[in-house]
Amino acid sequence: MKKTNTGVFALRAFVAVAVAVHILAAAAGCNYPDEILLQEFRTDTVAVSGKTAPLDAEEFGLRYGYWRLDESERAVYCAVKKAVFSFGSVSADGCDYDTFKKVFVVFCADYPECFWVTGDWSVSGYISGGVRKYTMYSPSYRYTKEQVGEIEGQINAAADEFLDCIPAGASDYDKVLAVYRFVASYAKYDTETARKLGEGQVDSSTDRSCSIDGFFLDRQAVCSGFSKATQLLLHRLGIECAYVTGKSDGVGHSWNMVKLDGDYYFIDTTWANTRSEGTEHITYDFFCLTSEELAFGHTIDAEIELPQCNATKMNYYVYNGLVAASCEEGELAELFGKALELEGGSVAAIKFASPELFDEAYTMLFENGGIFRVLKIIEGVNCRSIKFSYDTGRLTVTVYLDV
Repeated sequence: MKKTNTGVFALRAFVAVAVAVHILAAAAGCNYPDEILLQEFRTDTVAVSGKTAPLDAEEFGLRYGYWRLDESERAVYCAVKKAVFSFGSVSADGCDYDTFKKVFVVFCADYPECFWVTGDWSVSGYISGGVRKYTMYSPSYRYTKEQVGEIEGQINAAADEFLDCIPAGASDYDKVLAVYRFVASYAKYDTETARKLGEGQVDSSTDRSCSIDGFFLDRQAVCSGFSKATQLLLHRLGIECAYVTGKSDGVGHSWNMVKLDGDYYFIDTTWANTRSEGTEHITYDFFCLTSEELAFGHTIDAEIELPQCNATKMNYYVYNGLVAASCEEGELAELFGKALELEGGSVAAIKFASPELFDEAYTMLFENGGIFRVLKIIEGVNCRSIKFSYDTGRLTVTVYLDV
């Protein structure tokens, strides 16, 4: 509940200013009278402790951003967390605007379950001697606490239905793969919201599509909804997963970074979904990528530093032995055959060990008709036509059999 008090004080002028997540909307050079006070505040304000925040591995162990902040920033992070879960505000005592902005963005990236936060906030403060000073930061909330309880229950029910299907004793690789498949196939990409966001339109419907309530309840979302759902499920499975933002082909985009067997990899569950191409197929071209592989089509724009991801052992193609080291037809037949078994007999995707080998294979398979000779070697495969796709960044080819 908000309350607004007004009063008259000398020397200081308090002002309430609305801001977006990256924008301070204040006119430069404005003079405010020193006699008027107008302060907007919440009764449940959380103060920032000057003490070092506890390094609680149980509470924050899977929150990538928290561990990349310094001690004073972690104190602000803990205050933000307490405020968000109590639908309150954060006292600006000991916290400058730039620090709050950074920490708030990091917190929102760490906590996909906080779907009721829009990412915007308002600030209250004053100008004294020409210097702007802030006293309070108030996050913007999309729902009331009562509404959140009901929606949260619906989200948890949908998430639990999937999580209950994860076998006991599943490896972390299998857990991440199961989440990747589920997220890519559960919801549709929200093209209308994507169009509105591209035109700078933001409203309650776009907020919902950008978050887990749109993903789990409406079963449609844009990339941020897909990525936050991925992160939420992997956190529930005990796997560290970060929310990453940037651009793809110059347009804003989001995806994830996961930690498997001590190494970090990138995954993109939005791009895993190729149903818009009419194939009804999930592509594994975006499962456990290196930084170099991600760079084909993705540009990172992170608030905090991300590691260089160089490991390859958990990449889908590497892990399943689907990387071709030559263009020899027998080897390719063996790999395509193994891929067909993994994908149910109608789709086969393999990766090539180098760009030079990929180019050679593409010419042999698709320009010179070699794909039919290769498929003919595979026992039980008999097709007269195929569809195929390829990814020059990830060095993969996918064949769709006409069976």
